[in-house]
Amino acid sequence: QERRRIARDLHDSTGQHLIAATLIASRIEKTLPAAAQPALRQLEDMLQQSIREVRTVSYLLHPPLLDEAGLGLALRHYIEGFLDRSSIAVELDISPSVERLAPDTELVLFHVVQEALTNISRHSKSPTAQIRLMRERATNGDAVVLTIEDAGKGMPGVRGVRQLIGQKNAPTRGVGLASMRERLQQIGGRLEIDSVVGRTTVRVVLPIREP
Repeated sequence: QERRRIARDLHDSTGQHLIAATLIASRIEKTLPAAAQPALRQLEDMLQQSIREVRTVSYLLHPPLLDEAGLGLALRHYIEGFLDRSSIAVELDISPSVERLAPDTELVLFHVVQEALTNISRHSKSPTAQIRLMRERATNGDAVVLTIEDAGKGMPGVRGVRQLIGQKNAPTRGVGLASMRERLQQIGGRLEIDSVVGRTTVRVVLPIREP
């Protein structure tokens, strides 16, 4: 709920104020001498960049499509934008057995995909990524399993700690992994990472709760 509120405030309040500032700057432009025009155009460019960043942050905090259409469509929309930004080919495979999940589960899974793809883009140098989402049946209750795999250079220092990642005081390298782990722990999930040169697999297991 807090993420949804912050996202809405960024979009409806901060975003609208920035748009109003660009309109005011446009009106001022007509009254300034020629020598001041370059500085004003630079200001307008900075305002437009800020508007784009606010919209992006607002979307990533709580993608509207999660509420409206569910995790599958929200992931497809995000992956399309990621492909445009990174040129990394992403294959998304969602099992028909995975239906709507609890809102906090869908949000956490979305953010794990976002963080994993960001890591692939920044660090792994992989040209491809595969994302699979499936339902796993067990005697103690069903779980949703998210797997993200790339063909990059691997994550130094991660091998050998796969079983530890899901534990409360497990060591993690970097803010991204720690952020993933913290989000998952809040709703009873676990994170496993298996990394070698040429392949890194991120696996998330979350108990399914009724939406």
